[in-house]
Parts: sequence; structure tokens; C-alpha cells
Amino acid sequence: MAVRKSKEENIVGLDNAKHEIEREEAICPLDIQKVMTKEGILARPFQVGDFTAVHKKNIHIHGYVDFYGGYANHCREVLFGLDKSGIYNVKLSPIRSPRDIHPDLDSKMRWYINNPAFKKEGSTYLVVAGPGHLKENFIPHDGRRVIGWTMIETLGVQPEIVEWCNNADMILCPTEIDYLRFDKAGIKNLAIVPIGYDPELYHSDVLPMDITNVRNRYVFGVSGSWNHRKGVEDIVHAYCMQFTSDDPVSLMLMCKYGNRPYGEYAEDKAHWGIRRELAECIDRLHMQPDQIPHICVVDRPLHPPALPHLYARADCLVGFSMGESTWLPGLEFTALGKPVIQLENAACGYMDYMHDSRYLCKNVEYVDCDETLYEGTSEYYGGQKMGKGNVYELAEMMQKVYDERGSLMQKNEIMHRQSQVVYRTWDHSIQKLMEVLD
Repeated sequence: MAVRKSKEENIVGLDNAKHEIEREEAICPLDIQKVMTKEGILARPFQVGDFTAVHKKNIHIHGYVDFYGGYANHCREVLFGLDKSGIYNVKLSPIRSPRDIHPDLDSKMRWYINNPAFKKEGSTYLVVAGPGHLKENFIPHDGRRVIGWTMIETLGVQPEIVEWCNNADMILCPTEIDYLRFDKAGIKNLAIVPIGYDPELYHSDVLPMDITNVRNRYVFGVSGSWNHRKGVEDIVHAYCMQFTSDDPVSLMLMCKYGNRPYGEYAEDKAHWGIRRELAECIDRLHMQPDQIPHICVVDRPLHPPALPHLYARADCLVGFSMGESTWLPGLEFTALGKPVIQLENAACGYMDYMHDSRYLCKNVEYVDCDETLYEGTSEYYGGQKMGKGNVYELAEMMQKVYDERGSLMQKNEIMHRQSQVVYRTWDHSIQKLMEVLD
């Protein structure tokens, strides 16, 4: 008697059947019925998953999964979480084809892309991406319910974005600040569904990665693309102002992708690489090479299993965002039991969980988003305002965290921060999402 494989075994089997799956066309409902028979299961086990698929609610997700940015991580966790619930039959339409990801993740993504049991009629269409993907020509007009799970990083919201978001039946906001600015701008049918971190990957017992050139140093970590909004250049300036080459410290730049390739240098990867940006930043400081405190650069894509161990090697995460929504690295570092520095900024949703942190820089000015902001990062920012911090205050805050390393005061701060993010796990996020979907 044949033993039916579990869904997990079937997904693993996808790796061997990968090329065959890639040649498959979309399978129609009649084909689904055919493979649901016993003979069909034995012949093509990797396509089925379980017998209950026809009784599940169908959900069609449109989003990024191809790189390790916030939206890609968000979209993958939604896919896995809804599937794991046993209630939903999930289909993925990626904004870009999966690439530069771990082979196991690649196999999972292709299973969702080619899910033969998915039924479009009556399904919910969920967009996990920037608001531009809610433009009228991007969403289905076939009677299906359309939900956008999106965010914005400016104090206000462009009129075009309001129009796009109102094309959806509902907009999910990851933070209270996102909710308030969307509501004020006139976006309808809003709900707060926070996004989170994986407590199995991020916790206080994670072993740090051994990085030779930062051994025996206090490491300030920076995670995020190098652009004006993230404030990475300001962080480099503050660090170089406050510390010297004699101090046992290091600034670890985990800027995985560097600047986005905009403008006349779009095809010249050497021009928009992180190392060029860092060299130009150092030049503007007019420092002698032997005066520069130690800086470590990590400028390659990192797979999720490795990222917590890299983060754990940092002693403190430094952010200085002009505008932000949840800021996942902040959640993840806090779950690791690490102190976090940020800007007290009304344009940033991380204030939901960092509003009373002792490591907030409070000197902020709200400035217009000029071309250096919206051409270097996103066209969504034009005509809006973001927060600009004070570099001298940031330098003093970095010194404060360094001076307090290992102190009881810091430990109390960490425990308090952990208690505030304990509910912000992906399991909590998926539970909230399912309440909205139902």
C-alpha cells in the first residue's frame, strides 16, 4: 500500500522536480480534479499537497520575494504563515521572478507560483508591496476582493497615492503612524495589521558570527540600503566625529545593496556601489587615513538563516531614518537583546515600539523632500516632508551607548524593549491578518 507523503516532503521533492515544474503551464480546474485522484497523487505527488485543498479559502498574493528587503521578507512570511494555518490555499504572483535567494526558498516560491489547486474565482487578491502596485491597471477587475498591505515613509501622502490606495477594498497598515497619516489623507477602509520578526531566528541566545576583523571590538551595526532616507552617511559622519582609530570600536555597514541604480549611472554598478559611497563620504570629512576609526563593510546578499548571526555580532544597531514604517531590523535587534539608536521622528512607525527609549535622538527638523531624496530612493516622496536629525546629537548618543555597555541600566533598558516587541511576531501578524480576511 502506498504511503501518502506529507506536504513538507512534497515541497522538498520540488527541488528535484524543479525544471519540470518550470515547464508547466497553469493547470485548469479539470486538471486539479484529475490529480486529486489516488492515481494522480501517486503519479505527481509534488503537485498536490493535501486532499483538503478544494475546501480551503483561496488567496492570491502579489508581492516581492526576490531580494532581502523589507517587502520581500514581509511577503514570504505571509505566504508561509497563511499556508501553515491550514485554512488558505495560496497562490503567488511575484513582482519579479525569484532570484538571488536560497535554493530551498526558491523551491518553495515556485510551488506557490505554480500551485495547481488554486482557484481564482472568489479568491482574495492581496498586494504586499508599495502603493504604486495598487494602480488601477495593476489590480484585477473581476469582482475579487482587493486588499493592499502597504506603507509610506513621509509625514504626508501624495494625492496620487491616495487615489491608488482607494482602488482597493481595504488597506492594511503595519503601524499606528501609517494608519493615522493614511486616514488624514483620505484613504478609506483602513485596519492596523502589524508586521513582525521570527522568534525562532531572533532571540537572546543567538550565537554571533565570528568576523575576524571586528574581534575584540564594540560593534555598531547599520542595516539598510545606503540612501539619504536611511541616513547612513550621517551615521558614518557621527561615528568618525566621535571615535578615533585608537578606539576598540567598529562600524559594521550591513548595507546589502547600496544605492539603487538611478539616472545616468544606472548601468555602472561600480559607480553606485557601497564602497564608492563610503569613500566619497570619508573624503568629505577631510580626515587623514590613519585617523579614521575602523569600518567594516558587508555588501553582499545575505540569506535569512545567516542574518541573525551577523546581527548578533553587532553590539548596538544604529539608525537615523528620515522616514520609516516598521523598520524590521529594529524589531529584530531588540529581540536579540541589543540596544538600538534611532531618531525620534513623527514620520516613522517604529515610534510605536520605541516611543520611550532612552536611545532616541530628539533633535529633529522636518524638511521638504528634494530631488536627492525622491530621485535617489522613491518617487513617492516628492512634495512631502521627512525628519532630519542632528549629527552631533547622534555622535553623543553613540558615545552614551558605548559608555554604558554591560551596565545594569542598559540591561533594564533591553528587558523593557523586549517586553514591548514580544507580541510583534510573524505568528501574531498572520493571526491579525486572518481576522481581517474572515
